[in-house]
Amino acid sequence: MPSTITQNRATFAGKSEPNAWITLYDGDDMVGLAVADATGAWRVTSDKLANGLHTFSVILTDAAGNVSDRSPPTYVTVNAPAGTPPKTQIKAPAEVQLSLDTDTGASSTDHVTNVTLPVYIGKAKPGSFVELVIDGVKGKFGVPVDANGNWQARGDTLGEGAHTISVIEHDSAGNTSAPSTVMKLTIDTSAPLNATIALVPHAGDEIIGGQTTIHNASPAFTGTAEAGAHVDLYEWDYFSLNKIGSAVAGKDGTWSFTAAALADGQHNIVVQTSDLAGNRADPQVFTFSIDTDAPLLSSDTGIHGDQMTNLSTPVISNWAAPGTSVVLYDGKKVVGSGVAGADGIWSITTTPLADGQHKLVAHSTDKDGNALPVSGTLVLTVDTVGPKTVSTKPLLDVRDDYGSSSSDQITNVNSLAVYGTTEADDHALVTVYVDGVAWATQSYVSKTGEWGVQLYGLSEGEHHITAVTTDQAGNVGAHSAESIILIDTKAPAAPDVPALASLPNSATPRLTGSTEAGATVILYDGADRVGSAVADGQGLWSITASSLADGEHSLTVTSTDLAGNTSAASAVLSVSVSAATAAVATPTVPDLQAASDTGAANSDNVTKLSTPTITGKAAAGTTVLLFDGLTQIGTAVANDAGAWSFTTGTLADGKHYLSAVSQDSSGQQSAPSADLLVTVDTTISIGTPVLATQYDTGRSHSDGITNVTTPQLSGTSDAGATVTVYDGKTVIGTTVADDKGAWSFTCKALAVGTHNFTVKAVDAAGNTSAASAALTVTIDNKGPAAPSKLDLVASADSGVSNTDNLTAASAPVVSGKAEANASIALYEGATLLGSTIADDSGNWSISSSVLLADGVHKLTAKASDVAGNTSASSSELAVTIDTKCAAPTALDLATASDKGVSTSDNITSMATPVITGKADAGVTITLYDGATVLGKATASNNGSWSITTTKLLDAEHHLTAKATDVAGNVSLASDELVFTTDTKAVLVTAAPLLHTLSDSGRSQSDGITNIATPKVSGVTEAGASVALYDGSTLVGSVTADNDGNWSITSKALTAGAHKLTVKVTDIAGNISAASPVLALTVDTKGPDAPASLDLLSIYDTGTSSTDNKTAITTPVISGKAEANAIVALYDGDTLLGTALADKSGAWQITSSVSLSTGAHSLTAKATDVAGNVSAASSKLNLTIDPAAIGQTLTGSSAADNFVLNSQAGAVKVSAFSAAGGDHLVLAHDYNGLSLNSAADVVALGHVDGKNFVIDFGAGHEVTLVGVTSLAEAAITLL
Repeated sequence: MPSTITQNRATFAGKSEPNAWITLYDGDDMVGLAVADATGAWRVTSDKLANGLHTFSVILTDAAGNVSDRSPPTYVTVNAPAGTPPKTQIKAPAEVQLSLDTDTGASSTDHVTNVTLPVYIGKAKPGSFVELVIDGVKGKFGVPVDANGNWQARGDTLGEGAHTISVIEHDSAGNTSAPSTVMKLTIDTSAPLNATIALVPHAGDEIIGGQTTIHNASPAFTGTAEAGAHVDLYEWDYFSLNKIGSAVAGKDGTWSFTAAALADGQHNIVVQTSDLAGNRADPQVFTFSIDTDAPLLSSDTGIHGDQMTNLSTPVISNWAAPGTSVVLYDGKKVVGSGVAGADGIWSITTTPLADGQHKLVAHSTDKDGNALPVSGTLVLTVDTVGPKTVSTKPLLDVRDDYGSSSSDQITNVNSLAVYGTTEADDHALVTVYVDGVAWATQSYVSKTGEWGVQLYGLSEGEHHITAVTTDQAGNVGAHSAESIILIDTKAPAAPDVPALASLPNSATPRLTGSTEAGATVILYDGADRVGSAVADGQGLWSITASSLADGEHSLTVTSTDLAGNTSAASAVLSVSVSAATAAVATPTVPDLQAASDTGAANSDNVTKLSTPTITGKAAAGTTVLLFDGLTQIGTAVANDAGAWSFTTGTLADGKHYLSAVSQDSSGQQSAPSADLLVTVDTTISIGTPVLATQYDTGRSHSDGITNVTTPQLSGTSDAGATVTVYDGKTVIGTTVADDKGAWSFTCKALAVGTHNFTVKAVDAAGNTSAASAALTVTIDNKGPAAPSKLDLVASADSGVSNTDNLTAASAPVVSGKAEANASIALYEGATLLGSTIADDSGNWSISSSVLLADGVHKLTAKASDVAGNTSASSSELAVTIDTKCAAPTALDLATASDKGVSTSDNITSMATPVITGKADAGVTITLYDGATVLGKATASNNGSWSITTTKLLDAEHHLTAKATDVAGNVSLASDELVFTTDTKAVLVTAAPLLHTLSDSGRSQSDGITNIATPKVSGVTEAGASVALYDGSTLVGSVTADNDGNWSITSKALTAGAHKLTVKVTDIAGNISAASPVLALTVDTKGPDAPASLDLLSIYDTGTSSTDNKTAITTPVISGKAEANAIVALYDGDTLLGTALADKSGAWQITSSVSLSTGAHSLTAKATDVAGNVSAASSKLNLTIDPAAIGQTLTGSSAADNFVLNSQAGAVKVSAFSAAGGDHLVLAHDYNGLSLNSAADVVALGHVDGKNFVIDFGAGHEVTLVGVTSLAEAAITLL
């Protein structure tokens, strides 16, 4: 059964975990909340319950946030006599926020988080509780609000995406608020994509080894990421991370960031991307290098980044401020100069550099001539000489060279390796050319000079292979000798049936046939190998089988070509072997007849005869068959002594392998003799002799002019040939060519003059050459005359005279005279300063390549003629180097030119001010405004100078000065003198303003005041002097502050009208015109006291309308005062109210203070528009008497308000006309009643005869005479 209660409040109690939250529900509505104490006891009350049945239950939430199931229901019936109390909707609580630790990401207020179980916080009325509403669904429990108005709760786990969160507040009286403003929450647990990163490109950046090198210490990064993602950049030194900056991706996903200056070297930048919710992508590393110090080699040929080049005039570049002048030095030698462009890049092509190492540094000066720090050193190696060694001819790897020979460059595979050797340089690179086309794969050279390249997919046939070596500096060598590799993957055709070339029954039959030239032919008896031979150039072959047993034999042959491809077997040749006659004896080895052996010895078998005679020994009477290889070239018959001889037909130049076979009368043949190697050589070559380079002295090594009287000649001929050297027709010696045909010969001392050398050669075969072409050599060992007339060229003689040999150039240019076309070398002592070649008239000039220090230098020159003979030193030229000139100092505006409030603020109203300063005595001073010359002067003996400038524009000016000394040196610019020229006075467009506190009276903008020393203010130029005038009279002055604000309190002004203006003198001394006028009226005289104070008759409720007695505690008082004055009504010192007198001075005040019963003395004071206050008026004696009732109120012809207080008593109102606009005015609590509306008043009335009587009880009634009805519209409740 439900419990029944007779009040609108229900209280429940119980036990739970200590400090748990107990949420009370009435059905599904949350109606109460309590917190269990330390013992777990709790008590919760619900107020303002409606009459009827209620179903109560509770849910417990422990301190860890765990939520219990709902308790079983408790049923309660409310039956309160007073009925259901009204509920008031209270103010909605503040918007829900996420706690700082659960609003993840870069912002703690964007309501985007990766926490799926976030903590909510908020503000509400202390002592109330709030109910979470998540995605429109009310929460499971309430949350208490602490004494400070704070609450905190954790809701359910939320899924990915958007959610809405609000709260409803419940106060202790049972009232409920509307939901708070909705918080839009986004749950995002997905990691973002990695941001991309790149360097913002800039001219001069390099890619070295796949890594970017920049020359800007403050790199700019850019990339893309999710819109709104945070990109954090860290510097990683492999041990720790240091944040260098961050950026936020825009709506289009792009981000950018420029880092502060970073050190030179490699930088590892770790990029960490996080989205708005704080989810992070995996970090990534971006690597680049910074090099802002040393100059950069832009012409880095060969291996990039090794600072080596094969250019003798490489391009050097780097960064500097735009307009910076850069001079490049190799040690002390100037090798180039340039100016940084608008993009900050400077680029210099050097003068020719010798092969070897060079240490380059850059000296730079800014646009004003100020020296900047010297750069770091670029260590550069110039190597213009190609590889010293041409690669050997590429060879086929023996493992890929198939066939009869592993070195014949013939193979049956098309993917193969070639190798070779070249200059031992592990930085050199070999490129293989196949049929004239560079193969894509290259090979580095080993430390021992070996290289190898794999070739793939070569086509059938011949391929021409060469190799080219490229050294570290990028110099390319000559092509190697050509190697021809033959790819042959096709087997030869099966040979024809071999022919029997001996007696049929021979046990060692001789077989012949043909196949591919050079193929290896194998003879088989069945499966047994019984002989082999190699086919000759025509493909012919001959094999004598090993001894065969008597009987039948099946002979076949196969052919294996040079590439190793083997044919099918030939058809079978059947032979029968039977007992044979005695074998024919083998002839002796043939011999070259002595008369035919024309070489150096008659036993070397070398001949210059193409039809030599061959002799030998064989069995008497046998026929001798003579073979050249496999080719029979003739026959002879052995005589009775067995001797034979044969003169051959014409043999080609080259080697011939001659053998002999004896054949008896029955046709049986002997085995072949051993070979005789005969070399036929019918030709000889001889080249023109050359003068060895080291003996061709002078500036050319190819002009045949030398100062050596015993020069060395060299040339080529046949290997081993004897070379005879002629000077004209005179033999001057002989020499022998080496095994490669090279020869050299050193002459004995030759006379000065021209010599024509020729050579003849005799080779080993006895061939004698014709005389070679002549080599003309001129011997000249007499030195030229010493150079003369050394002088500084006029353009380099920068002193006051172009003949004083005084110069500001540390690399001066010297000229002179010498032998025509001689080489001239300029020296200081033993130090070479430079060289050149005199022209056809002997004139020359040399710019020193060495920077000379300040001081006197004694220079000499030597001349060398074309033969290399060097003259004595010239007479000395004394040159004075003076490169330094001190910059001017102490630039300042002359005191008389520093106009304005200060003579030291460098602000002037003069357009042509005088500038002064100090410098070295006698130097010429040039004054600049930026790059514009303002004037020149000469420093006096004490170094002082002054210059009146040309006319300057109004602006800030940055003046510098440079000094030029007698040597022509121009100093660096002085420190800047910054001053401002201002010739225009301030334009004052606004009148001064009357300070609010000085504009007395009821208006602060009417310019009327009772203050004789008013304060005025305004705004002008900062620091300007402001003068305040009343007409032409100065009444005050002040200096404007740093923001230009000023205020002045005027001297005492007389009563009356005043016209105030200001004039402004700016800090430059310019005086403005007068400002517009501030019209001001000073009025210090107070008005007359108010008069005729009286109680308004309708409020005089006594027996008389003039007895100043009233039952109304807030009476209305009237009177007279100065027109438009403000009147204040007082009861003693208590202000009862104020009013504004009209144009006639009439005023009326309703007391704002409820007066107590008894006597009151009222007075009034008037305040005029200037704020002057009058004396108090005469007193009005007034009595408040609740018993002063019963009077009759009579209306006028106008609309009247009949005002009655709560103790008006019995009142008669005559001449009341609602139609005429009359109103009955009552307090809503008249006579202690609660009058909520005009209807409540009408309801208390009744008609009594011809009158309408309103009875308020206790003798308080209002009779409307002659009125029988009362409209609600005629009643006003206060």
